[in-house]
Amino acid sequence: MDSGADLAERAGATMHEVTQAVQRVTNIMAQISSASHEQSTGIEQVNLAIAQMDQRRSRTRRSLRKRWPRRPPWPQAE
Repeated sequence: MDSGADLAERAGATMHEVTQAVQRVTNIMAQISSASHEQSTGIEQVNLAIAQMDQRRSRTRRSLRKRWPRRPPWPQAE
């Protein structure tokens, strides 16, 4: 039969392992949070770039329509 001291020692070792495991999970969660923030920032940058390209395309299209209001001088796709 285990003595009280042995049980207390094993309980202490188990608590130490649990504490280490919790710390590892906390670190992993912090890394996930950081990666999520970076990903969100990247997506925002991509969305901004797409919006800017769309604005540029619209300006170019308006400019071309002003130059050639009826029909552009290049072949049209059908």
